[in-house]
Amino acid sequence: AGRGITMPDQGRTDAPYWITSEAEGRQAVRELAEKKVDIVKIWVDTREGAARLWVARQDGAALSTAEPIEPPPPEPYDPRQNRWAPSIAVEGGERLVAWADFREFVWAIWGARGAAGAALGAPERLDDGQDAVESLSSDPRVAFGPEGILVAWTDLRVRRADYDVRLRAGWGAGAPASVSLASSDTAARPQWEPAFAIAGGRLEVAWQDFRERSNEIRVASGSPGGTDFGADAAIGAADGVDRFHPVLARMGERVAIAYESTASGARRVVLSLAD
Repeated sequence: AGRGITMPDQGRTDAPYWITSEAEGRQAVRELAEKKVDIVKIWVDTREGAARLWVARQDGAALSTAEPIEPPPPEPYDPRQNRWAPSIAVEGGERLVAWADFREFVWAIWGARGAAGAALGAPERLDDGQDAVESLSSDPRVAFGPEGILVAWTDLRVRRADYDVRLRAGWGAGAPASVSLASSDTAARPQWEPAFAIAGGRLEVAWQDFRERSNEIRVASGSPGGTDFGADAAIGAADGVDRFHPVLARMGERVAIAYESTASGARRVVLSLAD
């Protein structure tokens, strides 16, 4: 819709849409809905005690009544009811939602899918770390690819500080095994926070990486199906600049990469195009 929404922050002088109250934020969303942009809104909500995911969708010129993705459980609050960090994708009348979930006493990636405008189906576990003693998965990302659904996440399935970024082509228990996106497997030098986009017949992936004892953004290219990747490389390798939080999006036949950078001495957002 041509504008974003944010609150004033020290050191920032402009933004697409400043708000200073909840009422102004709600009004901004209403104005977007009146332009008939396609909006699906999803958030973490504690109104029923547990931290659960709620969703509202555009219905004409306004957002529909909010509803939980899963009905709140009747039993008293339990940490296993918590849901966090939602990711959503919509294409061709279908919705995908993925999130971090604690229902099995491990942090796992779960998701649900359904037709746009209809209730989501039963949740399914999407990561394949079920053999781990105590997995700690986070940062889910979900998208429709040209050859099917793609799910990425930060994965920790070993009892040492070695987070990995993994991608799985498919949905649920019947999907092929996930693949590691990074070429490093050094203890205490993790990779996390994956992002991906598809353009020009390839799948471009990026993530946060600490293998060189500094905060890097590393990228790799692979097949659209998410099963085969080339060697990864750092953005601005060995220049002493910290880079954080990659975000990728298709821009024509190329992929745009945005991330935070300390190259200027302060954190700034940098936008570039993948080669």
